[in-house]
Amino acid sequence: MSNQVSWPEPVACSFENSSPTRREFLTRIRGTAALTLASGAVTSGSSAKAGQLRAGGIASGSADRVLDSYQNRLQAARAEANIAVPTQTANGDEQTYPNFIGNFSKGLPHAPSGEVVADAYGKLLDAVREGTATAFEDVPLGGNTPLVNPLAGVALDLEGTDSHQLAIPAFPPVASRDLADQAIELYWMALCRDVNFLDYKSNPLTRAAAAELARLPRFNGITPSSLFRGFTREDLIGPYVSQFLLKPFNYGPYALSGTMRMYVPGINYMTGHTSWLNVQNGAGPFASNKFESAPRYTCTGRDLTVYVHADPNAGLLISFYNAGIWLFEQNAPLNQGNPYTRHKTQIGFATFGVPHFLCLLGEAKQRACKAAWYAKWFVHRALRPEAYGGLVHMTATGRRTIPSRPTY
Repeated sequence: MSNQVSWPEPVACSFENSSPTRREFLTRIRGTAALTLASGAVTSGSSAKAGQLRAGGIASGSADRVLDSYQNRLQAARAEANIAVPTQTANGDEQTYPNFIGNFSKGLPHAPSGEVVADAYGKLLDAVREGTATAFEDVPLGGNTPLVNPLAGVALDLEGTDSHQLAIPAFPPVASRDLADQAIELYWMALCRDVNFLDYKSNPLTRAAAAELARLPRFNGITPSSLFRGFTREDLIGPYVSQFLLKPFNYGPYALSGTMRMYVPGINYMTGHTSWLNVQNGAGPFASNKFESAPRYTCTGRDLTVYVHADPNAGLLISFYNAGIWLFEQNAPLNQGNPYTRHKTQIGFATFGVPHFLCLLGEAKQRACKAAWYAKWFVHRALRPEAYGGLVHMTATGRRTIPSRPTY
């Protein structure tokens, strides 16, 4: 007789604080699976010691264990299902501009002006509405670069809140002052990316950047000391580079010094129309970064891009993972809520220990990615910065006109 369990058909849940009894649960399981679980229940009940000491410990194959696992998952599913699905609101550019000039279209075919081919964008919208691999295979590409995992936005998880139950605020409209101010900051970051962070107070470029940004409402009060930092009070504490990016630590048997091979400074990209348009179309090969010969510590904005580009998770994991390893190496104190702070004869490992915590960092990244990919492909389709810059350039040179210019 096969030991494979044949699970019951899905049933509608009322989401009340009730669960099926063990007997009711067994009646939902068809055929040999029910006999197997019932047999396990009889065995464990007929001999307390035999039932509890199989496999040298608890009754690992008993129906009780299966039902406990089921109830645990059922309660988690009910809790998650009670989380309201928020209203997902985009900025309206897709409806305002029939040529889709204000939306994400990277990798699709574009006209020389950078305007996406309307039929291609329509195919993208069709695929978004269907949400299937087959539909996305019908989206025409402008080059040889495939779309990056749009179906992650509709993937389901067995853990955590579903990506569709999480909302990201609408992206600023293409004709808004807010997006224009963000673009000014971004291009100043590009101009200043080879300036050493220690020189921000004295370098002419960073002083000019701070002076212009300080005049914009979004960046009121910016100084060279707070230039390009985040918006929380804690972002202004300490030096520009996190000490976690500089600390030496051991990655298992490998000793890491905190230094990296950095990109050669002074090299700019997408400064011509052809290379810019190739990027919009996804038509490679693209320009490759050149590396300096000797490793060194992070000290510029360009250096920080190395860290992001070299991470297979696009900068979403290794910084947190490495910081976690360093903290554990330093025997950083556990949160007082950790149960193993109160135990004297045991320590955590697979639960509430180092492997558990390091795995949770990856799990959090994975859930965040799916929520972000849902927002990116299926809700907002926000305009890329270089596409916005190209739109401004085309307007300034008379090759096309922004439908509605920002008011300054």
